[in-house]
Amino acid sequence: MYDVIIFGAGPAGSAAALYAHRLGLNCILLDKAVFPRDKICGDALSGKSVRLMRELDLLDGLEQLEGSEINRITFGSPSHSQFDVYLKGNKNNDHIKKGYVIPRKIFDNFLFEKADKVTETRQGFTVSDIVYQGNDISGVRGTNNEGHEEILEAPIIMGCDGANSIVARKLGLYEMDMENTAVAIRCYYEGVEGLSDQIELHYVDEVKPGYFWLFPAGEGKANIGIGLSKNDAKKDDRTLSR
Repeated sequence: MYDVIIFGAGPAGSAAALYAHRLGLNCILLDKAVFPRDKICGDALSGKSVRLMRELDLLDGLEQLEGSEINRITFGSPSHSQFDVYLKGNKNNDHIKKGYVIPRKIFDNFLFEKADKVTETRQGFTVSDIVYQGNDISGVRGTNNEGHEEILEAPIIMGCDGANSIVARKLGLYEMDMENTAVAIRCYYEGVEGLSDQIELHYVDEVKPGYFWLFPAGEGKANIGIGLSKNDAKKDDRTLSR
């Protein structure tokens, strides 16, 4: 019997496990994947994320990871004009004036390993349903990495399992909203010259309100991708060549 079951060991779940440990809670952290694992993302960490890393005493370790420190954001418009916004910080992020770009495969594994040191974890565990005792949540049912079904018990379940959260769906809290759902394609390029302390967001007529991004990812590597609404992606029989 646990105090809390956390499903999803990405940044949200691993951070939740670290905070739960600080509060003296007996929790278990579950994820269907086995770490390290990749995740499609721009990999950027905002000042607010940096504040949380500092709050968890993880900032020194974070700064040792492969990646880039970011001090400004470049916005490009459909008319090909652009402007820079320098990170000045605000009261919501303790006036932190920098961010980072760290590949999710590296960053997520860093956080998971920190959580794994202080709480019980299960990798390769897939949650299939929520378990109830009367009208109250009492745990989760799932399949472990050996293919055996298990029931884990706790009065609190945290669904940190992303945009398609099985926890949210089983609780009736999730409904696909095509107008506010985005899709993205991302790739890494190596040997890129001219990268600096900036991330770039370029808005063009063909995909707005979506955008292209170019983020430095450390050691001459760039994270380059495009994000747009799912509805727009389905229009006009679009393909990667269009």
